Amino acid sequence: MAPPAVCKRTRPVVDRDRSPSRSRGSPAPLRADDDRPRKKRKVAQARKDDPTGPKQLAAATAPAAVPSAPHGPAVQHALLAQYYPRVETLRAYLLTRLPASSRIRRKKLRLVGKTPDPRPVERLLSRLLDTALIACPHDANGGGGGGGGSGGGGSSAGPNTNSAVQQPADDDDRPQLRTIFLQTRQADESYVTVSNASEGVHSPQSEIVDFVVWLLFKRAKQNATTKVFGAGNKRVGDFPKHVLCHGFQRGQAPRQGPAATAADGKPVAMPVCTVPGLYATKPNQHAQTLKEPPWPQLLALLGASGQAIMTDLLVDCSLFLPMDAGYGNYVQLTGRNVRIFPPLLPAGLTTIGKPLCDVISAKSDNTEKPSKPAAPHEKRYADIVFVRSRMYYAKPNITSADVLNRFPYQHSAPKKPVLGRDVASINKEHTVHIMMYMFPRQFGLHNVFTSVVDRTTTAQKFQDYTLREKEIVKAFGKRDRNGSGNKVPVPKRLRGLPMCLVEKLRILHSRCSYFELLQHYCPDPNKSNGQKMSASDEAVPIADDAAMADAIPMLSSERDAQESKQMVRAPPEHDDATRTNSETVPEPPETSALVDLATPLAQISAFCQAVFKNVIPNDFWGSKEAIQCHNKALFLKKVDAFLRLRRFESMSLHTLVQGLKIADIEWLAPPGLKDNKLSQTDLRKRQEIFAEFLYYLFDSFLVPLVRSNFYVTESNGHRNRLFYFRHDVWRRIAEPAMASLKISMFEEVKQSDAVRILESRDLSFGQVRLLPKQANMRPIMNLRRRVMKKGEARLTSSINMILSPVASMLNFEMKQHPERLGSSLFSVRSLYTRLKAFKQHMDAKKQRTFYFAKVDVKSAFDTIPQAAVVQLVGTLPSHPLYYIERHVEITAPEKSVRHSGPVPGGHRGRVLPPRTWQAVAKAGSDTTGFHDLVETRLAAGRKNTVFVDSAFRKAQDAEALAGLAATHILQNLVKIGKKFYRQKTGIPQGSVLSSALCNYFYADLEAKELGFLHADGDGDGDCLLLRLIDDFLLITTNEAKAARFVQVMHRGHPRYGVAVNPNKTLVNFRLTVDGHDVARLPPGAPFPYCGTHIHCSTLNLTRDREIKNNLVFDTLTVEHARSPGYHFKRKVFNYFKIQSHHMFFDTSHNSLRTALRNLHSAFTETATKMWAHARCLPSETRPSARLVITTIEELAEIAFVSLNRKSRALQRPDYKFSVSKMQLTWCVVLVGFSCVF
Repeated sequence: MAPPAVCKRTRPVVDRDRSPSRSRGSPAPLRADDDRPRKKRKVAQARKDDPTGPKQLAAATAPAAVPSAPHGPAVQHALLAQYYPRVETLRAYLLTRLPASSRIRRKKLRLVGKTPDPRPVERLLSRLLDTALIACPHDANGGGGGGGGSGGGGSSAGPNTNSAVQQPADDDDRPQLRTIFLQTRQADESYVTVSNASEGVHSPQSEIVDFVVWLLFKRAKQNATTKVFGAGNKRVGDFPKHVLCHGFQRGQAPRQGPAATAADGKPVAMPVCTVPGLYATKPNQHAQTLKEPPWPQLLALLGASGQAIMTDLLVDCSLFLPMDAGYGNYVQLTGRNVRIFPPLLPAGLTTIGKPLCDVISAKSDNTEKPSKPAAPHEKRYADIVFVRSRMYYAKPNITSADVLNRFPYQHSAPKKPVLGRDVASINKEHTVHIMMYMFPRQFGLHNVFTSVVDRTTTAQKFQDYTLREKEIVKAFGKRDRNGSGNKVPVPKRLRGLPMCLVEKLRILHSRCSYFELLQHYCPDPNKSNGQKMSASDEAVPIADDAAMADAIPMLSSERDAQESKQMVRAPPEHDDATRTNSETVPEPPETSALVDLATPLAQISAFCQAVFKNVIPNDFWGSKEAIQCHNKALFLKKVDAFLRLRRFESMSLHTLVQGLKIADIEWLAPPGLKDNKLSQTDLRKRQEIFAEFLYYLFDSFLVPLVRSNFYVTESNGHRNRLFYFRHDVWRRIAEPAMASLKISMFEEVKQSDAVRILESRDLSFGQVRLLPKQANMRPIMNLRRRVMKKGEARLTSSINMILSPVASMLNFEMKQHPERLGSSLFSVRSLYTRLKAFKQHMDAKKQRTFYFAKVDVKSAFDTIPQAAVVQLVGTLPSHPLYYIERHVEITAPEKSVRHSGPVPGGHRGRVLPPRTWQAVAKAGSDTTGFHDLVETRLAAGRKNTVFVDSAFRKAQDAEALAGLAATHILQNLVKIGKKFYRQKTGIPQGSVLSSALCNYFYADLEAKELGFLHADGDGDGDCLLLRLIDDFLLITTNEAKAARFVQVMHRGHPRYGVAVNPNKTLVNFRLTVDGHDVARLPPGAPFPYCGTHIHCSTLNLTRDREIKNNLVFDTLTVEHARSPGYHFKRKVFNYFKIQSHHMFFDTSHNSLRTALRNLHSAFTETATKMWAHARCLPSETRPSARLVITTIEELAEIAFVSLNRKSRALQRPDYKFSVSKMQLTWCVVLVGFSCVF
């Protein structure tokens, strides 16, 4: 019999984190300089694995032992949760990173700042631990403790749910790299505790921060790639995409020039850099903040493992600090820039948004080769949106040498048949050439599905594929004059029947009479009424068969045959600038509204559908008659829907392919395997080819077809509605207006002088288009367009982008010296602040009688004297030097959008947070960092916004900025047709500087011509003058001042170019000026001003809702997405949001009755738009009654929370909302919606 086992006596286990005393003896002091002795740590480590221990020990060690169950609940931040798998407080993160043996240290970390009488540094540290947020791109919640050699065990994190971020590969090398760094720096490591932590440049915390910066630069240099640019090579990606590295550069600091040494007459010291091999280009407040209290104290509290934990935190994670200004705002302190992270995908999806089981090779059989090039990131059909904006504002194609896709074919094929070559081979080359346009992905060419858009050549979301001859020549070689050259290999999947169908399409295209179809379906409105065609009209071609139908590439031999049927007559060259009489200018048609001359949408749709019926062979839609009719009818229905979309609406490829049956389309089947059973791989390949065909029909056939026949534009009074004018009709109504504009506003510049001016500066030229406005035209100058640089195939910066430093400087001066702006309003909403203060001042005086006077300046931007504005610009800068810095602002969607119920289709219906780049100007002597800038200037009035600094910082001399603005004003070149013109009067209306310059200029007018409003003895404070750009409004208790104000403004001021439009002047009292009665407001009616109504006695604010019922549909932008119910609900919430400004619901300014009336009007308008939105949806996707009721109920809840939330009280301390929830729900919502439904 074996002897019994000897049981060793074990010591009782005590919960060291929960008990204030040790198991033996007196309480131990809280040491922050070291952990327990090595022997005790080993014993504790051995006991940790004992499953029989008490629950207290298991609870104490759970965070470190189980990485997947971190300490404390995750923080549900509205914005960060969309980019990171887990967000937690700094305290919770550090508790999971401490080693399992550091129980006492974990307890100290829990109790920091929670003692009865904490010291100031402890309160500061406690606030940091509880408010700072830690977000990791990978789920790095611990594992193994922070004392390991890899620096905290960061590599043992869970799987990465965001494929754009990979786990660092050099975790195991960080201790060795730190040794190299210390040797390079030649500095001794100091030792600190909580009580005596050093805060100098050589403190442990400072060394960690410097080491992290040095490590990030080293890693970026190792991962950089070399690309060829022109004649030389360039390293790409050698700058770390990490916030902590902003403001540092490799190499030695350059000598301080004048731009960096003097500002306001005082020398500016360059920032000091303590990282070896780097120098500072601007102050980096991120790094400086990490070196200041309480960060050294926090490092000391972490003990021996603090070095590795802190390094892992700064390198692998993102840290966000809260801002006191605003509500829920944060600034990113460390980590990769959050703007480069794509939003998280749901589980089971890849970066291309397909299920993992669907990400397989697109092969149909063993012999089928994959499409070239290989597509590692294929775009989803829902993300491929047709660029409808290419249809807008197009010029007619009337050149017989080119075809619709704008490339001459006479260089790619002989005009006469070549001996030794039969017609069949030539036709085959033509067909293959067309197939490369239709199926670029199969031929390995640039395509919308797998290729990356070159942002240097286009500003659109996708590239324009109507011209790809250079790409074809580069890929397959150029044919010589005999038509011979490299033979283009046709993919196996496109041989046989697909080639025959494309050949048939080419033949039908050449036989189609596009001109006759246009005349039949879209006749000229004047000629259809029996009017005779003038001689000038006869000389203007609309487009002939060759120029209209050339969406399909065809060679010169075919084009010549068509030109023999009908020659294209180019219009004579007109010099509109020299026209001075009405005999050479076409008379505009007599009509009450120019939009009445537009072609109805039904006729446009019928014309385009007729073209498709005549050109596209029926076999493209299927071999069986039932499938063929179904697919063709559905496709033509999508064509009609595409043409009826409003200005900002579009259609995705996913919407186009929905409902089409492709399994029975014979030409999509692989050769020789048509009767085989359809496999999943073969089905995907068929979908791929058919999607290419559909995209070609819309992007390279339908869009150019509309461009070549119609001028598509919006109007001044119809918001988002589009109008289609035939090009000859548009010419008759636009040429007189353009000729008048050239005479009154522009002067012609010689071509040589224009080229010389453009080559000597960065500013390019603008373009002018005309916008229909009732019976006349309104000029619109486009200064945001990027043009191609001469001699280079890349886009240059737009004029407004080049002027952005000047705009930033003006914005800075306006905030620093608002008194120089006079009565300027930056928006209609800023009216509320001044009107409320004026009402409170008048209530103290018990004044209830107010006199209103409104005047409007005619063509303000076009009449301002240029010389006077240039002289004013020179006086605006108050500093000789400015620094222009850029940052990113990412705002979380509204709560109503984020939590409005489940979204069908997962992430596909989700609203992505908007990201905006902002440029900010600072004085050259300003040494404040980015955190101070956000706290003092940027975060005020913002909510749930993350501010991310960038490395951009550029010094701008004040004289140079003023000179750039003067050049823009005096030498503003525009291109009309093929000629250049200079704006000789006024300032550019589409410029980013126009509003600021107009405000400054008219403020000078107020000071010198309207000073009597604030200068009469004790009458100070009895006048409120408001001006939004050129709309003046005076509210006063003195009738004489109001009358004098109107008289002075009607007199005109040629020095300022001010002439008032008397037809728009309005007062609320009896007034006569120069013998004419001024328009008077009816008694009791509210006074209208810039979309708002002001009560003449109480100054209550209401919204101007005089909108015609038939214009409701024109104000909408309906999203035709995969989740119509979700987007319907989101749009309804937004319809109310845009009306929920506190100026209409503040019961401390408005009466309760007025606030309820505003609520009722807001809900009635929301209900009207809700009904119109539902009517715009197809019948199969319209919301159900249950969804409508649920939306109304949620809207009532969201409206009350939105109008009564604390964030409004933080923005406006005097804001008050006295409407109860019952009043809002029953008396407003139900009554408001019952008026519509």
